[in-house]
Amino acid sequence: MNTAKETPERHKRREAMKPVALALVVFVVVAQAKRVRDGDYEWTLPATIEALRDVMIRTEDVGRQDRATLYVVKTADAIPTKVDKGVRFQMTRIDGEGECTIRLGELTLVVSSCHWLAGFTDHEEDVYKVISGRSRRAR
Repeated sequence: MNTAKETPERHKRREAMKPVALALVVFVVVAQAKRVRDGDYEWTLPATIEALRDVMIRTEDVGRQDRATLYVVKTADAIPTKVDKGVRFQMTRIDGEGECTIRLGELTLVVSSCHWLAGFTDHEEDVYKVISGRSRRAR
């Protein structure tokens, strides 16, 4: 846009539209957030989770699951072998039975045991930290 040729009236109109545009962006972001109940918590998805230490990623489940390991459903995409300490990822869906879908960078992975969810006796709080998206439900 060539602002040298912009009339004062047009400039005023454009400036007046900025708050409307910002409100529309906020509305779209809020509308995309999804609220899900899980045990004593209510989740606003996507939720952000941080790895507090290196976490292994495995595609096979050998019965007994190791701590600090994300067991993912096998995909056609190449997946990394670990999530480094300090890396944040987003939980985009709670699938039930402790399973969830996460977004790690550009990858979308289905995880069979999301220990930060309700239903696990060991939430692995020394491994995962919920940064945003989880709130305690009112009783």
